Amino acid sequence: MYSDTAPIRRREVHRRLSTLVTDLEEQARHLALGSDGPDEAVATVLDRAAQSAFDRGAIEAAVELAARASEATFQGNVDGLHQRRIAEAEHCLRAADSARARAVVDAALAVAGPGNPRAEARFYRARLHMFGVDWRMAGTVLRESLGEAEDPVLQARIELALAQLLSITREDVREAIVRARATARLAERIGRDDILGEALGLQAKHEMLLGEGMTEGLIERALALQPALRHLWVSQWPIDYLAAIREWSDDLVGARAGFEEVCRLAAERGDEASREWTLWRLAHVECLSGAWTEALRHLDDGYAMAVEGGRNENQAIYLATRALVEAHLGRVAEAREAGQRALDMAAGGDAAVVRREALRALGFLELSLGRPGEAHRYLGPLTAD
Repeated sequence: MYSDTAPIRRREVHRRLSTLVTDLEEQARHLALGSDGPDEAVATVLDRAAQSAFDRGAIEAAVELAARASEATFQGNVDGLHQRRIAEAEHCLRAADSARARAVVDAALAVAGPGNPRAEARFYRARLHMFGVDWRMAGTVLRESLGEAEDPVLQARIELALAQLLSITREDVREAIVRARATARLAERIGRDDILGEALGLQAKHEMLLGEGMTEGLIERALALQPALRHLWVSQWPIDYLAAIREWSDDLVGARAGFEEVCRLAAERGDEASREWTLWRLAHVECLSGAWTEALRHLDDGYAMAVEGGRNENQAIYLATRALVEAHLGRVAEAREAGQRALDMAAGGDAAVVRREALRALGFLELSLGRPGEAHRYLGPLTAD
């Protein structure tokens, strides 16, 4: 009956239904289906509905509603269209749909004017590079974005992303601390507790990396601000940084509990990106603990997510860690195969962490087999780096 009804009649019915339903997301969908072309009022309702869907953990619904909001925006409303494309890209990233996010960001960047709009679009392009483990390009684009940003909130977000990037690559931990502290000062000045909470967590994490121990009050302050970070990926919350610090201080029980909590919260919120990343980190903790079967289970789950999402770079990091676990289990052929596949996948891009993990695993394997020369062939380049 629906398909046989004339489009104009269907739109009338949807508009009528939008006045009868009480659920915001249902109302927004009916308004979108009842519209004949762009409508700013409808786009505004779709914005609210997308945020509502995200807040309840329905990430795919948030992506759909955000896309409809972009479609409902007049092409002449350049600022509104830009902001809605950026919101859509954010939801795509949270859904771990990097291909769709890239298309949306490219569309935003194509029409973005100079200053904040272009800086923000570049910031999201850099985040995609980070998500794709193309970290050298991510750093370049972030610095370009920072040079053009005028809004202090955007400047703080870019500084924070640079600190995160330096944390991942471990290229310059001291610069990471400098940027985390700069972000914290800026966040305090503009009253952004969400940015401040993450900056404090990063600062504490980096100071631990430099062997300075737990800075008094930093993590406690960050944890107190965690409610303000609810709109971010769970892997950006202070509990995640605390779990990492516990791993580095050999509190493997505490690290496991922390990462398991991050995975649980990510699953509840539909935060696939955080869950995929954290399963790898949880596998690493299980490997250090000697729970190799558990480590493989986490690796299998995370690898399947990376395959489903078409993220070759994440598949590579899972293979590299799998090589290390297989080596601990004495499965020589399996360890060599996984490690070599990881190296092959990393060869075409800037995947320093993948390369480091794979070489470490293969070097450990050869050393365990009493082949120091072969071990040096893998581990030597790491000392040179």
